[in-house]
Amino acid sequence: MKEPQQKREMEKASDERTRQFERERYTEEDRERGEGEEEEDEEEEGNDGDEDEEDEGEELLEIEAQLRRVAAELRELRRG
Repeated sequence: MKEPQQKREMEKASDERTRQFERERYTEEDRERGEGEEEEDEEEEGNDGDEDEEDEGEELLEIEAQLRRVAAELRELRRG
């Protein structure tokens, strides 16, 4: 009985992380739409936007790694 409960908890955690990722993505898209004019100004000024893109890229890679770990744990629970 303990394994199905653990499996549900892992799936719940995975679902919550996915929802959080989606919320962050939509929030970022909303901000980008509102900052269209500012982005044009930043491009003229220099590479200020590149740092933000690098930070976002690193964060997305971290989230992806976490999702992969959760998926691997779920596979292990299903097998074992």
